[in-house]
Amino acid sequence: MKTLLRTTAALVAAAVMTPLMQLGAHAATYPPTLIGHRGIGDPWTAKLRIPEQSIPAIQWAAAHHADIVEGDVQVSGPDSAGRRTMYMMHDATLDRTTNGTGGSNTRPWSYISARWLEIPVDSDGNGNADNTPHHPPSFRSWLRAAKATGKLVFVQFRGSYWTKAQVKKYVDEIAAQGMSSRVITAGSETKLSYFRTYSSGKRSFAVSQLPSVTKVQSVAGSTGYATIELSIAEKNRSYIESLQSAEIKVLVWTLDNASHYARALPLGADGWMCDNTQDAWDWLQALPPE
Repeated sequence: MKTLLRTTAALVAAAVMTPLMQLGAHAATYPPTLIGHRGIGDPWTAKLRIPEQSIPAIQWAAAHHADIVEGDVQVSGPDSAGRRTMYMMHDATLDRTTNGTGGSNTRPWSYISARWLEIPVDSDGNGNADNTPHHPPSFRSWLRAAKATGKLVFVQFRGSYWTKAQVKKYVDEIAAQGMSSRVITAGSETKLSYFRTYSSGKRSFAVSQLPSVTKVQSVAGSTGYATIELSIAEKNRSYIESLQSAEIKVLVWTLDNASHYARALPLGADGWMCDNTQDAWDWLQALPPE
């Protein structure tokens, strides 16, 4: 997840338990669960000409071996009536991934929804990244599209505007779309404390890169998740094994080429967060039989 978790020292993910995680009780299974990072992530957005965080990106991932589709949810700035809209965007500003400018949490939805999503290439030589025919999707439309794929969904809280009331709106939206048992929600401890207040049903909690299995279990309990950046995972093989022995599923991030897959394979992680799930699948299929 490159920047998805890099700036979050202690990401905690909360999820209602679902058939996903037929990942077992516990043995790491292969092929690993594949997670479409932002649907499609760099450098594949340019190669496939599909912008990250877009509905086409998650549809592409779902059609190309993703077991889970992933995205980042933000809250727009207020409109003239003070209303804010949840929508899909990773960055703190609109500049990198759209033809707009300004803060992701300060611009109103009327402005954001009219911007064009971009891919990070300049094929026409005009000095700017290229526009696509897609706009930033609202969380509602993105979630409906994700539901239609039949896949599980991983959503990361992004941005600063996540009050207790706003988190309730997020939980209510997931429930309204009939997705309460199929969304894994990730964010800071504070945001997830709000999430736990309004969520119901059996949940598990996963912690990223905490120093001990005991600490992970204090948040995750059993049957939780741990998300770990690849290079850190490589240095902590025994930690991964201990997590798995404690029934905590390990997801490594972010993988986007053959060298990453080759490094991840011996770790025995339960899931890979990939910028191109088809590429990861093809690499796995080409492995010699055991």
